[in-house]
Amino acid sequence: MRKWGAPELKFAQRKCLHHYHYQMHPVFGFMHVRVQSWMPMTVHACINGREWLARRMEQAGLGYTRAGNCFTNLQDPVEAQRLFDELLHTDWPDTLNQLIDAAHPGWQEIFTKCPQAYYWSADASEWATDIMFKTPELFFRAPTPSAAGGR
Repeated sequence: MRKWGAPELKFAQRKCLHHYHYQMHPVFGFMHVRVQSWMPMTVHACINGREWLARRMEQAGLGYTRAGNCFTNLQDPVEAQRLFDELLHTDWPDTLNQLIDAAHPGWQEIFTKCPQAYYWSADASEWATDIMFKTPELFFRAPTPSAAGGR
């Protein structure tokens, strides 16, 4: 017999609940952080590198044309790549911890008796390879037999 107030373990299928925190971040632009509602309260941050790059190019005064999540024209591709390479020098643990503070402000209080820091890893990361052509005809041109390995 169960006593009132005593926890009871019970096997049952339940829906998982995640809390999403969407924001227009001053550095990363539109992004979100997802916090699961059960222990260990795993956190996922979704950041769009092209959104970040667009903001950096605007700060640097570089012109570009964007269609959705693609850059269709860059004023200076070499400088755009140099700017994008700055992401490789980001202090990711510090940056991601700041995102937690905004999305899950109670996390430090929850872990007061057992102080924890989040352990960050990239379980879903995308690296894009964008190729630029001077004209659409160069992109859509069919390969010649010699370019296709002589066949």
